[in-house]
Amino acid sequence: MQKEILNLLAEAARSIHIPLGDRELSLFDRYHGELILWNVRMNLTALRSSEDIVVKHFIDSLTVLPFLPGPHVKLLDVGTGAGFPGIPLKIVLGSLKIHLLESSRKKISFLKKVVHTLSLEETIPIHGRAEDISKELPFQSTFDVVISRATFRLPSWIEVGSPFLKQGGLLIAMKGAKVKEEVEEASKSIERYGLSSKGCHDLRLPFTGHTRNIMIYEKIHEEMPQSDIINTCS
Repeated sequence: MQKEILNLLAEAARSIHIPLGDRELSLFDRYHGELILWNVRMNLTALRSSEDIVVKHFIDSLTVLPFLPGPHVKLLDVGTGAGFPGIPLKIVLGSLKIHLLESSRKKISFLKKVVHTLSLEETIPIHGRAEDISKELPFQSTFDVVISRATFRLPSWIEVGSPFLKQGGLLIAMKGAKVKEEVEEASKSIERYGLSSKGCHDLRLPFTGHTRNIMIYEKIHEEMPQSDIINTCS
Protein backbone atom coordinates (compact mmCIF):
# COMPACT_ATOMS: atom_id res chain seq x y z
CA MET A 1 0.00 0.00 0.00
CA GLN A 2 1.11 3.54 -0.59
CA LYS A 3 2.10 5.55 2.48
CA GLU A 4 -1.10 7.61 2.42
CA ILE A 5 -3.21 4.44 2.41
CA LEU A 6 -1.29 3.03 5.38
CA ASN A 7 -1.83 6.34 7.15
CA LEU A 8 -5.54 6.10 6.36
CA LEU A 9 -5.64 2.60 7.86
CA ALA A 10 -3.84 3.71 11.01
CA GLU A 11 -6.07 6.77 11.43
CA ALA A 12 -9.28 4.81 10.83
CA ALA A 13 -8.21 2.17 13.36
CA ARG A 14 -7.40 4.85 15.96
CA SER A 15 -10.88 6.31 15.46
CA ILE A 16 -12.38 3.01 16.69
CA HIS A 17 -9.82 2.82 19.52
CA ILE A 18 -7.61 0.13 17.98
CA PRO A 19 -3.98 1.28 17.70
CA LEU A 20 -1.94 -0.41 14.99
CA GLY A 21 1.82 -0.78 15.36
CA ASP A 22 4.44 -1.34 12.68
CA ARG A 23 3.90 -5.12 12.83
CA GLU A 24 0.15 -4.88 12.23
CA LEU A 25 0.53 -2.28 9.48
CA SER A 26 3.12 -4.47 7.73
CA LEU A 27 0.80 -7.50 7.85
CA PHE A 28 -2.15 -5.50 6.55
CA ASP A 29 0.09 -4.17 3.77
CA ARG A 30 1.00 -7.73 2.69
CA TYR A 31 -2.61 -8.89 3.02
CA HIS A 32 -3.72 -5.98 0.81
CA GLY A 33 -1.09 -6.92 -1.76
CA GLU A 34 -2.36 -10.51 -1.94
CA LEU A 35 -5.96 -9.29 -2.29
CA ILE A 36 -5.07 -7.02 -5.21
CA LEU A 37 -2.99 -9.73 -6.90
CA TRP A 38 -5.56 -12.53 -6.54
CA ASN A 39 -8.46 -10.26 -7.45
CA VAL A 40 -7.07 -10.20 -10.97
CA ARG A 41 -7.58 -13.99 -11.19
CA MET A 42 -10.86 -14.33 -9.29
CA ASN A 43 -13.61 -12.17 -7.85
CA LEU A 44 -12.49 -12.09 -4.22
CA THR A 45 -14.15 -8.75 -3.54
CA ALA A 46 -16.22 -6.26 -5.49
CA LEU A 47 -14.28 -3.44 -3.83
CA ARG A 48 -11.38 -2.42 -6.04
CA SER A 49 -9.91 0.76 -4.55
CA SER A 50 -7.40 0.55 -1.72
CA GLU A 51 -9.41 3.10 0.27
CA ASP A 52 -12.53 0.94 0.09
CA ILE A 53 -10.62 -2.22 1.03
CA VAL A 54 -9.08 -0.47 4.05
CA VAL A 55 -12.29 0.99 5.46
CA LYS A 56 -15.04 -1.34 4.24
CA HIS A 57 -13.13 -4.59 4.75
CA PHE A 58 -10.22 -4.15 7.18
CA ILE A 59 -11.75 -1.60 9.55
CA ASP A 60 -15.26 -3.05 9.25
CA SER A 61 -13.84 -6.42 10.33
CA LEU A 62 -12.12 -4.86 13.35
CA THR A 63 -15.29 -3.24 14.70
CA VAL A 64 -16.23 -6.55 16.34
CA LEU A 65 -12.96 -6.81 18.29
CA PRO A 66 -14.25 -5.13 21.50
CA PHE A 67 -17.08 -7.68 21.71
CA LEU A 68 -14.86 -10.77 21.81
CA PRO A 69 -14.87 -12.35 25.29
CA GLY A 70 -11.09 -12.63 25.59
CA PRO A 71 -7.73 -12.69 23.80
CA HIS A 72 -7.35 -16.49 23.58
CA VAL A 73 -10.75 -17.57 22.31
CA LYS A 74 -11.33 -20.20 19.66
CA LEU A 75 -13.20 -18.47 16.84
CA LEU A 76 -14.96 -19.79 13.74
CA ASP A 77 -15.51 -17.35 10.86
CA VAL A 78 -18.32 -18.78 8.68
CA GLY A 79 -18.53 -17.76 5.02
CA THR A 80 -15.27 -15.88 5.41
CA GLY A 81 -14.76 -15.27 1.68
CA ALA A 82 -11.45 -13.46 1.34
CA GLY A 83 -10.89 -13.69 5.10
CA PHE A 84 -13.27 -11.17 6.64
CA PRO A 85 -13.47 -10.64 9.55
CA GLY A 86 -11.17 -13.49 10.64
CA ILE A 87 -7.82 -12.44 9.18
CA PRO A 88 -7.96 -8.76 10.26
CA LEU A 89 -8.93 -9.93 13.76
CA LYS A 90 -6.00 -12.37 13.81
CA ILE A 91 -3.57 -9.69 12.62
CA VAL A 92 -4.50 -7.41 15.51
CA LEU A 93 -5.06 -10.10 18.17
CA GLY A 94 -2.50 -12.78 17.41
CA SER A 95 -3.52 -15.00 20.35
CA LEU A 96 -6.85 -15.88 18.71
CA LYS A 97 -7.31 -19.43 17.47
CA ILE A 98 -9.03 -18.92 14.11
CA HIS A 99 -10.86 -21.30 11.79
CA LEU A 100 -11.90 -19.84 8.42
CA LEU A 101 -14.84 -21.72 6.86
CA GLU A 102 -15.49 -21.16 3.16
CA SER A 103 -17.35 -23.18 0.49
CA SER A 104 -15.34 -21.91 -2.51
CA ARG A 105 -12.23 -23.95 -3.29
CA LYS A 106 -10.62 -20.99 -5.07
CA LYS A 107 -11.07 -18.76 -2.03
CA ILE A 108 -9.70 -21.50 0.21
CA SER A 109 -6.57 -21.53 -1.98
CA PHE A 110 -6.29 -17.78 -1.47
CA LEU A 111 -6.75 -18.09 2.29
CA LYS A 112 -4.06 -20.77 2.55
CA LYS A 113 -1.65 -18.51 0.64
CA VAL A 114 -2.40 -15.55 2.94
CA VAL A 115 -2.02 -17.65 6.10
CA HIS A 116 1.36 -18.88 4.82
CA THR A 117 2.57 -15.49 3.56
CA LEU A 118 1.62 -13.69 6.78
CA SER A 119 2.86 -16.59 8.98
CA LEU A 120 -0.45 -16.64 10.88
CA GLU A 121 -0.20 -19.41 13.46
CA GLU A 122 -3.32 -21.24 14.68
CA THR A 123 -5.25 -20.05 11.63
CA ILE A 124 -6.92 -22.90 9.75
CA PRO A 125 -8.86 -22.57 6.47
CA ILE A 126 -11.65 -25.17 6.17
CA HIS A 127 -13.35 -26.01 2.89
CA GLY A 128 -17.05 -26.85 3.12
CA ARG A 129 -20.60 -25.67 3.70
CA ALA A 130 -21.51 -24.68 7.24
CA GLU A 131 -24.64 -26.83 7.12
CA ASP A 132 -22.47 -29.91 6.46
CA ILE A 133 -19.47 -29.11 8.63
CA SER A 134 -21.69 -28.47 11.67
CA LYS A 135 -22.72 -32.15 11.59
CA GLU A 136 -19.11 -33.33 11.98
CA LEU A 137 -18.27 -34.22 15.59
CA PRO A 138 -14.93 -32.33 15.77
CA PHE A 139 -16.77 -29.07 15.09
CA GLN A 140 -19.89 -29.51 17.24
CA SER A 141 -20.09 -27.46 20.46
CA THR A 142 -16.43 -26.52 20.03
CA PHE A 143 -16.05 -22.77 19.58
CA ASP A 144 -16.08 -19.83 22.00
CA VAL A 145 -17.17 -17.45 19.22
CA VAL A 146 -18.88 -18.15 15.90
CA ILE A 147 -19.10 -15.15 13.62
CA SER A 148 -20.34 -14.25 10.15
CA ARG A 149 -20.17 -10.99 8.25
CA ALA A 150 -23.28 -10.29 6.18
CA THR A 151 -23.46 -13.85 4.83
CA PHE A 152 -26.79 -15.08 6.21
CA ARG A 153 -30.13 -13.59 7.14
CA LEU A 154 -30.32 -13.60 10.93
CA PRO A 155 -32.91 -16.42 11.33
CA SER A 156 -30.82 -18.68 9.08
CA TRP A 157 -27.62 -17.68 10.86
CA ILE A 158 -29.02 -18.76 14.23
CA GLU A 159 -29.88 -22.18 12.81
CA VAL A 160 -26.57 -22.61 11.00
CA GLY A 161 -24.21 -21.13 13.57
CA SER A 162 -25.51 -22.37 16.91
CA PRO A 163 -24.41 -26.05 16.58
CA PHE A 164 -20.75 -24.94 16.49
CA LEU A 165 -20.95 -23.14 19.85
CA LYS A 166 -19.94 -24.50 23.22
CA GLN A 167 -22.15 -23.56 26.15
CA GLY A 168 -21.52 -19.94 27.11
CA GLY A 169 -20.15 -19.19 23.64
CA LEU A 170 -21.18 -16.20 21.55
CA LEU A 171 -22.88 -16.19 18.15
CA ILE A 172 -22.13 -12.90 16.39
CA ALA A 173 -23.69 -11.49 13.23
CA MET A 174 -22.17 -8.45 11.55
CA LYS A 175 -24.96 -6.73 9.65
CA GLY A 176 -25.73 -3.54 7.77
CA ALA A 177 -28.20 -0.81 8.67
CA LYS A 178 -31.48 -2.64 8.08
CA VAL A 179 -31.82 -5.41 10.65
CA LYS A 180 -35.12 -4.75 12.44
CA GLU A 181 -37.17 -7.22 10.39
CA GLU A 182 -34.49 -9.92 10.69
CA VAL A 183 -34.26 -9.42 14.46
CA GLU A 184 -38.02 -9.86 14.82
CA GLU A 185 -37.94 -13.05 12.74
CA ALA A 186 -34.96 -14.39 14.69
CA SER A 187 -36.60 -13.76 18.06
CA LYS A 188 -39.05 -16.57 17.31
CA SER A 189 -36.32 -19.23 17.14
CA ILE A 190 -33.51 -18.23 19.51
CA GLU A 191 -34.91 -20.26 22.43
CA ARG A 192 -35.22 -23.38 20.31
CA TYR A 193 -31.53 -23.16 19.42
CA GLY A 194 -30.47 -22.60 23.02
CA LEU A 195 -29.60 -18.93 22.65
CA SER A 196 -30.23 -15.74 24.57
CA SER A 197 -29.97 -12.29 23.00
CA LYS A 198 -27.13 -10.14 24.33
CA GLY A 199 -28.23 -7.11 22.35
CA CYS A 200 -27.50 -5.14 19.20
CA HIS A 201 -24.64 -2.65 18.95
CA ASP A 202 -24.89 -0.05 16.21
CA LEU A 203 -21.91 1.96 14.98
CA ARG A 204 -20.68 3.95 12.01
CA LEU A 205 -17.60 3.27 9.93
CA PRO A 206 -15.01 6.06 9.97
CA PHE A 207 -14.84 8.34 6.94
CA THR A 208 -17.78 6.70 5.11
CA GLY A 209 -20.34 7.00 7.92
CA HIS A 210 -21.96 3.70 6.88
CA THR A 211 -24.06 2.13 9.63
CA ARG A 212 -23.20 -1.30 10.98
CA ASN A 213 -25.06 -3.47 13.50
CA ILE A 214 -23.41 -6.19 15.55
CA MET A 215 -25.89 -8.76 16.86
CA ILE A 216 -24.74 -10.98 19.74
CA TYR A 217 -26.34 -14.13 21.16
CA GLU A 218 -25.10 -16.37 23.96
CA LYS A 219 -25.59 -20.13 23.96
CA ILE A 220 -27.20 -21.02 27.28
CA HIS A 221 -28.25 -24.62 26.57
CA GLU A 222 -28.24 -27.18 23.78
CA GLU A 223 -30.77 -27.10 20.95
CA MET A 224 -34.22 -28.33 21.93
CA PRO A 225 -35.49 -31.37 20.00
CA GLN A 226 -38.71 -30.72 18.10
CA SER A 227 -40.62 -33.02 20.45
CA ASP A 228 -39.65 -30.86 23.44
CA ILE A 229 -41.06 -27.65 21.96
CA ILE A 230 -44.45 -26.98 23.54
CA ASN A 231 -47.23 -25.93 21.21
CA THR A 232 -49.00 -23.09 23.00
CA CYS A 233 -51.35 -22.37 20.10
CA SER A 234 -53.63 -25.40 20.53
